Amino acid sequence: MITEPASQGTIRRYVTILYLLIVLAGIIATESVVATFSTSSQWIGHAVTAIFGLLLLVTVILTGAIQGGRIFRENTFQVYPLHRAASIWFSTVVVVTFILGLRVMVSHGEPILRSGHGILGLTVTVLALIQLVPSLIIAKRSSIRTIHRIVGYVIVVVFSIQIYVGLSEAGFFL
Repeated sequence: MITEPASQGTIRRYVTILYLLIVLAGIIATESVVATFSTSSQWIGHAVTAIFGLLLLVTVILTGAIQGGRIFRENTFQVYPLHRAASIWFSTVVVVTFILGLRVMVSHGEPILRSGHGILGLTVTVLALIQLVPSLIIAKRSSIRTIHRIVGYVIVVVFSIQIYVGLSEAGFFL
């Protein structure tokens, strides 16, 4: 864990790099969905948007840890706007990725939500919405900080398992 004080310039550079990576990944994810949407390779668009979601999740985790003072203590640069934006985009990308996954299953004539990957995808989607909606509605977020942090950690675990299960079901792990 990084605990030494970080300068505003250092944190700003990290935040700028994160912004650039998010924009680039978003462009790549969008292009992959567009390029594969009407093909038998729709799963590629689904997978790339999931990778984009993973990048956003890492951003949410890092900015949340900075905001909470768990890393880069004693900083004066506010990362909350990036944390909020990344959280909103993460939830949006999770919902879109879930819908794309459903579309892939339907287009292949397979039953939906019968696989571990599909059920975990639904779980991540519900958790992401549970995380997002109160954060947007409740003005005094300090009242939900603990549950927000716990649900965030659960999302990390379930999302990680979901990616592993999805890759396993696709035959990437023997």
